[in-house]
Amino acid sequence: MGVLLSVDELARYDLPASVDYTVRKTGQKIYYVGHSQGNLLVSWHSPPYPSWPRKSKLFFASAPIFYLQHIKSLPFLLLLKLPTPLLRSRIDVYVAHNPGGTSIQNILHFSQAFHEIRQILSPYDWRSPKENLAHYNQTIPLTYNLSTMKVPTALWSGLRDLMADPKDVSSLIPQIPKIIYHKILPAFDHLAFVFGVDAPQTIYYEIIKMIKKTL
Repeated sequence: MGVLLSVDELARYDLPASVDYTVRKTGQKIYYVGHSQGNLLVSWHSPPYPSWPRKSKLFFASAPIFYLQHIKSLPFLLLLKLPTPLLRSRIDVYVAHNPGGTSIQNILHFSQAFHEIRQILSPYDWRSPKENLAHYNQTIPLTYNLSTMKVPTALWSGLRDLMADPKDVSSLIPQIPKIIYHKILPAFDHLAFVFGVDAPQTIYYEIIKMIKKTL
């Protein structure tokens, strides 16, 4: 991810390009599987692109990060509380490989959301009407309304997740209009959804089964 790119750019440019290419090449709708902030892409992509539900069958969301009210992950909290100048100068080193690459702008965005509104439902505020206008065609960033996310959604969350805290997930659930399944995993933390030895049996096989039912 580039230094100045964040989830907003991924949702506005990368995801539409990937989806459109896949649909055009295969002639089929897609199944989207997201983890952590990867789930934000669908919710942010949906409002500006009404055609999204027509191009996708199911959205599988694990460990979703939308609300930050109860986040307890120590490394993440330490990053969010670092002063901005230090973030700008060193954050590319801190997060280059742990657990995966991200960008300076992405961490600044999460830091802003954490300190001010405790949710990550709007793009980064550039603190300048001129800058916001250049990025978003309006003077203040819009807030994405999850009620516009019309794709049927299956969700998995973990009781030991310190980033997608169970209380924050509970706040999220009523906002999703077409949730068809929610499984709470007592032993799962944030990375267990990706690296857990029992993740295939606990989650992936269920996803495959749901896909086969809708083919």
